[in-house]
Amino acid sequence: MIFETKQDLINEEQVALKFADVGGFEYKKLTRDLLDYVLLKNGKGVCFLEIKCFKTNHDTYPRILNSIYKWNKMMQFERLLPTYFVCSYLDGKVLYIRATDIKGDIRWAGRKPRKGSANDMEACIFIPINNMKTLK
Repeated sequence: MIFETKQDLINEEQVALKFADVGGFEYKKLTRDLLDYVLLKNGKGVCFLEIKCFKTNHDTYPRILNSIYKWNKMMQFERLLPTYFVCSYLDGKVLYIRATDIKGDIRWAGRKPRKGSANDMEACIFIPINNMKTLK
């Protein structure tokens, strides 16, 4: 079951645009089974983005959790191009980290299971927020 809303996709696109604007890149949405975006320069791939938009301020929690499944997917894409995990927050902050730099505790975590979801609770990596860079 897909829980992503149209607004979630709009929010992700706004983050991709901000990230692309910094380097003067184009951006293209990837299919659901891949990561979120690829950035391009003159039609050539520059990097991949996995984007997470939070409904909290950036300093609400000291760590960001991300599923091991998504982290593994980012590491697979790293073999092709640099790959970044990008987080956007209610207060306008955008933080990012290269997939190869992600380190953290592995724990079983997630959210209260929703009807129809098989992976609301899963193995996750807890990334210290102070290991991430701020997009300027």
